[in-house]
Amino acid sequence: MTAASNALPDWWPQRLTAIERLAAWAEGGAPPEAPLELFLEISNLCDLKCAMCPTFSGLSPSRLYSLKEQERGLLDFEALRPHLESLLHQVIDVHCFGYGEPTLHTGFVALLRELGAYRVLIDFFTNGMHLDQALCEALVEQQVFSVTVSASGVEAAEYEPIYLGGRFETLLAGLRRLTACKRAQGSRYPRIEVNSIAFEHQVRRLPEFVELMADHGVEVIHLKTLQTFETTKELRGHRSILRPWVEGPILEEAERRAQARGLILATDQYLQTRVEDEAAWQAARGDLTATLPLSALAEAARTLKPVRPPPSHSTHERIDAWHLTPKDLEQVFAPIAPAGDAPFYCLEPFKTLYVRRSGHTKPCCFADDSGPSLGNLREVDGRVLWQGRPFQRLREGILSQGYPGSVCAHCLRHGYGPRQHDIPDRLAQYRDWLEVAWDYRLPVRLPTARLTNEQIVQRWRVASQADESRRRLLDEVRRLTPFGIPQTLVEGHLDGVISGILHGWVWAPGSPDLRLAVSLSLNGQAWQEVWADRSRDDLREAGKGDGAYAFMVEMAVIQGSVVIEARLAGTDWLLGRLQYGEMKPAPAPEVAVISAEIQAPDPDPIPFLLDYDPGLHEREILGYFARRANGRLRPALPDPDQRPDAVLVIAFTNRSGSNLLAEALAATGLVNRAHEAFNFDRVIDTCERAGLNDLAGYLDHLNPRLDDPPVLAIKLSWDQLFFLHRVGVIPHAWPRVEFVWVLRDDLLAQALSHLVAERTGAWSGAYPEPDLTRVLAELTAEDLVRKLEEITWAHRQFASYFALYGIEPVITDYEALAADPEGEARRVLERLGLIPAGWSWRFDRSAITLRRQRTPAMEAALRRLKRAIRGS
Repeated sequence: MTAASNALPDWWPQRLTAIERLAAWAEGGAPPEAPLELFLEISNLCDLKCAMCPTFSGLSPSRLYSLKEQERGLLDFEALRPHLESLLHQVIDVHCFGYGEPTLHTGFVALLRELGAYRVLIDFFTNGMHLDQALCEALVEQQVFSVTVSASGVEAAEYEPIYLGGRFETLLAGLRRLTACKRAQGSRYPRIEVNSIAFEHQVRRLPEFVELMADHGVEVIHLKTLQTFETTKELRGHRSILRPWVEGPILEEAERRAQARGLILATDQYLQTRVEDEAAWQAARGDLTATLPLSALAEAARTLKPVRPPPSHSTHERIDAWHLTPKDLEQVFAPIAPAGDAPFYCLEPFKTLYVRRSGHTKPCCFADDSGPSLGNLREVDGRVLWQGRPFQRLREGILSQGYPGSVCAHCLRHGYGPRQHDIPDRLAQYRDWLEVAWDYRLPVRLPTARLTNEQIVQRWRVASQADESRRRLLDEVRRLTPFGIPQTLVEGHLDGVISGILHGWVWAPGSPDLRLAVSLSLNGQAWQEVWADRSRDDLREAGKGDGAYAFMVEMAVIQGSVVIEARLAGTDWLLGRLQYGEMKPAPAPEVAVISAEIQAPDPDPIPFLLDYDPGLHEREILGYFARRANGRLRPALPDPDQRPDAVLVIAFTNRSGSNLLAEALAATGLVNRAHEAFNFDRVIDTCERAGLNDLAGYLDHLNPRLDDPPVLAIKLSWDQLFFLHRVGVIPHAWPRVEFVWVLRDDLLAQALSHLVAERTGAWSGAYPEPDLTRVLAELTAEDLVRKLEEITWAHRQFASYFALYGIEPVITDYEALAADPEGEARRVLERLGLIPAGWSWRFDRSAITLRRQRTPAMEAALRRLKRAIRGS
């Protein structure tokens, strides 16, 4: 498996879709339409008689009956492949084991090779007795994800009485051999893991076991609770129950050693056995009268004469729920409630399919083996079976807390079902494995939240309740589509193709919890539908809710030139249209607002990717020039010789100290006194006075004259900056733009200052005392917080712009500026390279006229409002 063989199969989009749905489900979305993992019972035979095994235990007097419960043998993969194929295109994990030893399969290596072509994580459990050189080399060559060996005990005297028929030295030799093969080939895979049982003697010596396994290349140890049955009562006294005052320090020491050796020690299941006092410990252990010493187990197994079934005893006839009528299905799936008052949601049947070698299925490896089959893959296609009535009925029972007793009784009785799933970890492991094994980077957002099963179900229910809101929204969009959709209802954009991935987004501002679907077409023909539910930082920073409204689609399967259209699914509302593929480069788009003849030097310019609702300044300016240009000839171009050598943009928010900075920079004589040159009223007033009819003329008017400072400085709010970039002023009319960003540490003080200036109308000079007293008395904490949100929103917009275009602005702090205007002005100009060589520094201190406006009354009001905010 090498990078040379990494051409994507034609079914790969199905895998990506399955991953997206799993990722969404892990965070509370709708359940997936295909399983995450598939268990294949490669063999239901075993060459050991491990004492704790419910089927093969050498201590079980009914062992021969257990062996007769089903036909024994090896998996015929080719017989199942036709109905497994649809699932293998979507699952992430294939567990090549069940209740048997998989390495006994005569075609095991060939089977791993066939499954490996489906690009799935392959793992298996083994007793470790058959890890010879040929098998170890094949496991590394095939990049099998993990091999888990069953082992407990730090010496033969502890291991061999439990793993009856096994040899401790054979086990260790196999681990050494597999580790050596990995090192020889420089391979990260397979990951070597150990499944260890929490016998009392094992927990007692767990720190030593960690060291031993680390010495043999083991990377993960899973400490699992010992399950005992009526047939293995001899083991009950060997079951370790966690007493924090006894086993707790041992676990801590084992964990310390594991961390020191770079090994993962997973004890979650064992921790669930915790008791708080000696009485609870005795009660949890139960009746120990049949317990045998460890040293006596092998002899007991050797002398045991199991009950032999009569000749008339036949293999168990399994009920196949697939063929049952709805009424019979209800009887077979008669509900039982989980123990305890708190709800328990087992999500195994929502993500797992276990396939017996016979083709019969069950929802997980824990399900009662004598229970009904949910269908046979020799008869039914895997995807059909997964969505079939037996599986759906089982899932409904879990959600209503009426579990089918014929399937789930054992787990409910003993509390074995997992309360939390590791879907984020499994998907992350799959991503990492794909990069190593196939040299492929997964273009899918993966979940990060670690939710409990109950949290997933509750979020899922909330999401399902959103379906009605989504339906109403789509109805409204369909009604309004011919007349134009208000951005308060729905916003979206088809951004473009970057590195072979199509990007876009859509959201409903009035219903930010909704996730919407997008329909894509190629050359007018329906292509695929995707959910816009991926998270994007730029969307979040632009104020689009939580930012999880994006979609991504891999374009590798597209050949030739196509026109892509994206519409809100279920409607005709168009997010965008673009051409993609092999084509002649299109001419550069005209920047019509500045001049029909100004063009970008790049024949394929990068679009402005930060979508936003055009603000008041943009709308008024464009509307004004549209009216002035009516019936006129094409406007003249700005004179290239008159363009400024550089433009210094002061990125500001109101009351941040931008005017003080503008004065300080102008005091050097290198920069003009910056104003808000793109406030619409300033633009319109200037154009009216000077007889200017277009934006090109206005830009020419701003250009420095011969006696002006060489650097043109302007103040821009974030929306004015976006406007100038969108219409092409930046970078076509102004190719060199430098940025200084003025910020205040105390944003609440800035918010208060803005509110006072806004409500008194005094933007400079002293505040009128009566007005100031009235405004301060009226201000509430809610007012201050709302203004703070407005300021931080503007900061996020600036940050998004700077990050997107790789700009590192010089940042000046208001307090530092107020303390030393000259020093800050010099620092800014030096950092931006705007001080000409040989320039004799000068600074006109008389140009600094601005003074702080904050009064003691404002300080007192700010303290009052801050206390109110903290109290809320």
